[in-house]
Amino acid sequence: QLRLFLPANPPVSEAGTWSPLGLLRLLGLFALSAVFTYAMVQWSLAWGRLSHTPRYDDVVYLFEGIRFYYFLHEYDYMGGYHNLASWLGMIFTQPPHSPFSVYLAAISYNLFGLSPVSPYYGNVIIVFALVWAVEYFTRGIGPLQRVLLVLAALAFPMAASAVAEFRPDIAYALLTAIATILLLRRPLMETRPVEIVVAGILTALALVMKTTTFPLVIGVIGISLFVGSLPGLLPLRRERLVALFWRWMGVLIPVLVLAVPFYLVALEGIILYLHEALIARGDLYTAQVTPFQKYTFYIHGQTLAEGLGTLAWVIPWCIGLLLFALGFGLRVHGWFYLRLLAPLAVAYVILTLSPMKYLFAGSYFYWMLIFASLLILRDLWA
Repeated sequence: QLRLFLPANPPVSEAGTWSPLGLLRLLGLFALSAVFTYAMVQWSLAWGRLSHTPRYDDVVYLFEGIRFYYFLHEYDYMGGYHNLASWLGMIFTQPPHSPFSVYLAAISYNLFGLSPVSPYYGNVIIVFALVWAVEYFTRGIGPLQRVLLVLAALAFPMAASAVAEFRPDIAYALLTAIATILLLRRPLMETRPVEIVVAGILTALALVMKTTTFPLVIGVIGISLFVGSLPGLLPLRRERLVALFWRWMGVLIPVLVLAVPFYLVALEGIILYLHEALIARGDLYTAQVTPFQKYTFYIHGQTLAEGLGTLAWVIPWCIGLLLFALGFGLRVHGWFYLRLLAPLAVAYVILTLSPMKYLFAGSYFYWMLIFASLLILRDLWA
């Protein structure tokens, strides 16, 4: 019998996140993330982009991070040293373009010293978010298979770029992809409330991480909520509509509480940035591409090669395995992958219509393909 939906509850054999075994598992994942981050930084220092002075967007966030670092350490003769509250309050008094990147740089300078490389070590939290998500989404199979899938996720170039690049594009896209999977891995009526709230928090953080990408974040999360609601919508009953309403609120309330206040204080800066990038200096920021390149920019040529590397062949291979499994009635979650097509399509339309085209703008699209491939392998192992 073909099983199209994931079970409503996780396997009972899985240890809870805050149990001793669960905490040990988190510690192991963080240790793996730290080793991977250190190895990538050292490799990049020897042969990669970190062997040169910081370039492109990195410079902006590193410079802002230094400014925030010195604000915390400077002495104000009127009031002494600035405290942690005033330092954190700078997100509203002096809103940065990306609070995530700026504060991550400042914290990294405090932890690892005032070195141009320090913030790149701080990218360990992005790697940790990736390996945690893969481990969480692939539960229900053996520990060895989960370890292999986690290592497979780290083998994609996007994981290395998450360390060697200091820009919020990769991080915001990863959180948005995780939120999307949380909302779609089961019908919304069967999704655990805690997963919905976590998806809402991740959505809010993604919106704050890179404010100019709000159309993509809102578009993919909105369509995910809509598509995820369809299986539980019929037959129309008042109690079903009320239950769906509160599930939607589980995403919207964190966004209203965590993201909207920052947008209100940073609105002027966001508008000025978009005006400069799209109008005032549009010839500098927008890509000059042919019609063919416009519609295939993220699925063809150099961009695809840099986004997924030599492992790009894994994506169609996994899709072929999925179709084979569906054709023979094997136990795979067919409707889940069908639902995934909706946010993927919305994301690709937005990326295609945007005049700004560069590799990391497509990060969400690539993370979703990576997660989908790993989850197909998880299904076939289950």
